[in-house]
Amino acid sequence: MYNSRISKGAKTPNFYSPVAQLVEQLAVNQLVRGSSPRGGAKFDDQPKLKSSGLINTQTPQVLIGLWGYVLRRYMKILDNIITNDKLKKIAQVSFGDLVKAVVDVDRELVAIDAELHSDLEALFLENGSKQNSLWGINFYPDLEGEEFIEFDSMINLRPSQGNMTRGVDSKDIQAKILNVVNKWVK
Repeated sequence: MYNSRISKGAKTPNFYSPVAQLVEQLAVNQLVRGSSPRGGAKFDDQPKLKSSGLINTQTPQVLIGLWGYVLRRYMKILDNIITNDKLKKIAQVSFGDLVKAVVDVDRELVAIDAELHSDLEALFLENGSKQNSLWGINFYPDLEGEEFIEFDSMINLRPSQGNMTRGVDSKDIQAKILNVVNKWVK
């Protein structure tokens, strides 16, 4: 599951931002199939569950929590090239049109397939990455060219590094991210 170049037993303290993780959790509307600044929310057309013997008003939240756990089980640091077709399949079972990813620009690695960018950030940190090398992006596998990658994540808010937005303000860092992505996504 992890890249062979990453130490599986790395004992790195968790320096990921719990505040960023909390903000991202609160910012993601848990009652929609997917949402993004670019695409907006995609509401499910399923009827609301009514309170009954086995299903009560808490069931949707419990199921959503379990679905989030299932998604986190499959998050991984790529150890093989991934195709756009595979990204489309991942998008279909998670957010509908996007796949969240985090890029380590120094180690030239990509992690994908989590509910939150901060989960992928934590995965990298647990495996020896440095936080200032990690940048959150979104893949839109149905789009091409510049539209394929969106530089947008709560983990990118880093005033200490001069990055004052959810985007990636530095064109140099954007170029590094694109370089890494082009190595891993075909």
